[in-house]
Amino acid sequence: WLQSRRNLLASGLQAAGLNVLRCPATYFMCVDIGADDPAADDLVFGRAMAHEAGVVAIPVSAFYAGREMRRLLRFCFAKRPQVLEEAVARLGAWRGAAPLRRAS
Repeated sequence: WLQSRRNLLASGLQAAGLNVLRCPATYFMCVDIGADDPAADDLVFGRAMAHEAGVVAIPVSAFYAGREMRRLLRFCFAKRPQVLEEAVARLGAWRGAAPLRRAS
């Protein structure tokens, strides 16, 4: 069941225009926010996303003492499908993307 949730979140993040990194065996996936902006800061982006879209991710820089890695945000997909669907809908609206259409 985690694979379907991972795929749901990955599809939604990609539809919102985020660069999703491959995650074959974990409960988390990362997006590279520096793909479009090399000066991107995961902490700044994450705060804006939380306040403006209501979706929270973990800035990967939190795992580094000197915040050397500032390009990645970490999302957990071990959540109910409804929670993931709401999150990707909010992110899509926040980023100005078309809504994700689920296959029936």
